[in-house]
Amino acid sequence: MRYTCKGTSYPVYDPDKGAGFLQSIPEDMANYPERYGGVIAQSTESLPLLFLADMEPGTYRISVHLRGSSRLFAQRRRLYAAFQGEGEHAITFVTMVADVISDYDKKRYHNNRIALVFTGNPEILSIEITACAVPVVWLAGDSTVADQNGILPYDPGLSYCGWGQMLSMFFSEDRALFNLARSGLTTDTFRSQGHYDVMYERLKAGDYVFIQFCHNDQKVPELLPEGRYRDNLLRYLEEIRGKQAVPVLVTPLARNSWNCSNGNYNDLLLEYAGAVREAARKAGCLLLDLHRISKDYIIAKGLEGAKPYFYPGDYTHTNDYGGYLVAKMIWQETVENPALGEIGRLFLPPESDPGMEMEAWAGWLYPPKPSSPDCQGVRAITALEALQYVQKAYKYFAVNPLGSEPEAVTAARQNGYLVDSLTEPDKPISWREWAELLVLACQGRNGSFQVPEYNARPEAPVDWQTGVKYASWLEQMASGCPETEPERMTIPVAGS
Repeated sequence: MRYTCKGTSYPVYDPDKGAGFLQSIPEDMANYPERYGGVIAQSTESLPLLFLADMEPGTYRISVHLRGSSRLFAQRRRLYAAFQGEGEHAITFVTMVADVISDYDKKRYHNNRIALVFTGNPEILSIEITACAVPVVWLAGDSTVADQNGILPYDPGLSYCGWGQMLSMFFSEDRALFNLARSGLTTDTFRSQGHYDVMYERLKAGDYVFIQFCHNDQKVPELLPEGRYRDNLLRYLEEIRGKQAVPVLVTPLARNSWNCSNGNYNDLLLEYAGAVREAARKAGCLLLDLHRISKDYIIAKGLEGAKPYFYPGDYTHTNDYGGYLVAKMIWQETVENPALGEIGRLFLPPESDPGMEMEAWAGWLYPPKPSSPDCQGVRAITALEALQYVQKAYKYFAVNPLGSEPEAVTAARQNGYLVDSLTEPDKPISWREWAELLVLACQGRNGSFQVPEYNARPEAPVDWQTGVKYASWLEQMASGCPETEPERMTIPVAGS
């Protein structure tokens, strides 16, 4: 399949023909962004240059020839090229089409599409797609690995990004990458929600599987590092080897978490990283110690120095700069560490560094952390307002929000902090519900955080003034950087 374009008058995508450039917003874009390059456009004017080709499941070699500066993303916003300058540029890479489990409804659906997204305003000269048979590198993990949707207009500093969607920049063109990682997954739910089946059905000899879980496992009491968490990893290793594929265990990406009382790094993932190392040792499996590498980098940079690589206000999830940085760490480790020589051949040789350091991503300034939502005096906080406050203040986002459901509710449900009793949007929230909601939200940032006491009656309504005061203090405690460290928060609530 070859498309040759002349000028900037591109063929419009036609479902009957199965290929072309998207020029309007389809109804299912918000619910199934993976079918549209990880893009959720709010208006036709905000649509990037987006090429779609309907293809059957399989691996495909793609050659692109264009003129002008552009970043080229494929599938769900996976970066493959960053072209600079007004001259002509060309690239060939391999990608894969396979079924996916939707973030929208958790159902498996037949994904038969290649999506190419071009930022900037390049002139596309030709696109060629041919079927090929190559080994596949599968990625299994959580949000820190996952392909994340991007904001429009594109801003790398304000786009959540897992390292898996930047790893493609370092791949040789005779390997395909397929990222099954999704936000919120654990070693349990990767299997129970069907993501593992998608891979296992197509897994073959010569394939590789990179596995990184932890950030959500540590929130589940049953998934202790030396218990079911480690056992789940060992089971995956055995089954993958049964298909003559090669598993690679990856220790979890470190957080930018510090103890501000003494200035020391606060390793919230230490026990789980140790469990991964132990599982690799026990099974004789390849180990990529990303936790050590990323933690060393964060410690060298310091709290403030590492912030530009994380989504603003977040110390777990990287932005595009951080996703690229971590992917480069992985690439360098695989090509430089003799113990990982077997997987080093999956990647570009050391002399082929793409050179996309942060300074090369022109046109971006790191924004200051936004302030908390405005308080509204002593008026009681309603359930919906509480969820809206948490989403904005803690910077949670909703993936594919349901049309009939407020975005704040979707964000709470998807990120695991939706309190069951918050079903009536206009009902005033109680202190018991407020504390539970805030602690769940904080645990999404720090899985070991426990709720401190407060001296309000549990069923008393929460007003904005004291409620936000408590929320602000709770966030300081969760981040390990409280301005004060009282054992008990004093909240002047009338009648308490």
